[in-house]
Amino acid sequence: MQLDARLFLGDRQRIVILLHQYAADQTSWFDQAHALQQAGYSALTFDFRGYGESEGSEDPTQIVVDVDAALTFAGAQGYSEAILVGASMGGTAALVATDESGAEPERTAVTSRDGPAIVGVVALSAPVEFAGLDASVAAAELDTPFAVVAALHDESAKTSFDEFVELASIPVEERLLVGGNAHGTELLRSPYGYSVWTRVLRFIGSIWSA
Repeated sequence: MQLDARLFLGDRQRIVILLHQYAADQTSWFDQAHALQQAGYSALTFDFRGYGESEGSEDPTQIVVDVDAALTFAGAQGYSEAILVGASMGGTAALVATDESGAEPERTAVTSRDGPAIVGVVALSAPVEFAGLDASVAAAELDTPFAVVAALHDESAKTSFDEFVELASIPVEERLLVGGNAHGTELLRSPYGYSVWTRVLRFIGSIWSA
């Protein structure tokens, strides 16, 4: 099965992998991928199975396998470090992908250990649980920097935001709660989009400051 992807070349050692939300596809991240490229970073977008131009049928239980495949691809291109930035279900998948034990019952085939080290995770409006994926254990055991963003009036995302903050003991500088009810990548096109994207870039820069 083939996943459709786009590689935006920048730094050849470090890459940001952008994970789309439910009912969207990788094009929802293209503006940010270009912005990352202009800032000197490499970025990778792709369509989860059954979305956009990728083969297969939609299967949320397998999207972590798709993240692992993206990491494996990045490793094959020579990237040694990756930051995962996920919107909604993409954020949940990003967190579960940090669990190298492969503890998820549906996680088979490729694992993230074949790819670059995950050195940071950003979750925009990510649910703690999504269609059988449970990110609570990964969040509680996470030993890499983790940033969360949500809108105050996006009720389910706000609830998960609070739970992630508690589970992962996320410091103030790595969490952002904005007004409105925009969800996932819609946050980036909301009146708060500049603040959200600035915070994401600041997070990435804090990890890759050298």
